[in-house]
Amino acid sequence: MKNLIFILFVFLFISGCTSNYSSRKVGFLATSFDVERFRKEAGYFKEQLEAYGYEVLLEDCEENHALQYERAKEMLEKELDILVVIPVNINTAHNIVDLANNEGVPVVAYNRMIMNADIEMLIYSDNYFIGNSMASCLLDSVKTGKIALLAGDKMDPNAVEQKNAIDEAIRKHKKNNELEIVYDTYIEDWNADNAAFELEQVLQVYPLDGVIAGNDAMANASIELITKRDPAFKVFVVGQDGDNIALENIANRQQVATVYHL
Repeated sequence: MKNLIFILFVFLFISGCTSNYSSRKVGFLATSFDVERFRKEAGYFKEQLEAYGYEVLLEDCEENHALQYERAKEMLEKELDILVVIPVNINTAHNIVDLANNEGVPVVAYNRMIMNADIEMLIYSDNYFIGNSMASCLLDSVKTGKIALLAGDKMDPNAVEQKNAIDEAIRKHKKNNELEIVYDTYIEDWNADNAAFELEQVLQVYPLDGVIAGNDAMANASIELITKRDPAFKVFVVGQDGDNIALENIANRQQVATVYHL
């Protein structure tokens, strides 16, 4: 939420410097509004900027980088002042930035960096804090035992940075506690179904005590799988994003914590 408050002030400054102030139009390209956090933040973003007199165009790109490029073209035809992009693919989204720059439209990368691109600004999270908090929350409950780590997509720097922080926290914890990481992997596309598939293989071999999931969707898929196998079997699970399902799981004592981006 702090990121979005900050970005509002950024827009007020950038648009004042780059536009004629009469059109005041902003585009927001998300990876997918199936991601609850992005859907909520886009709605908050639109609400707040409209209060300042902006027209805000929101687009769901369905986790498809080619579709995101096409929707960027369509948005830019509407004479934007600023374009915000959560890139589906950080390595190909520079094509979107090139399109925008050719039209004189500044681009703000939100949540993920756009590689090899001349962006106006990057609004990014403190991934060390997020990863460290996720690990700390779980390790408060699991001092000893077996843990599975299902990190986010390896192609997303957020996932890599968070996992590095998680790994560091676990290494420190293991010095004084008998803790075993029995499974450690990245999950393609941060996908809950992929996470459940991986975890099901692990549960056939190990009785887990804890799961660190890359996001709340994966955490919920883990909880559903564990509960289906044995409703009485207690496994501590942590995720991130502050999804509603995570809050319900926490209230039902099925999830230890969720970490929201700062």
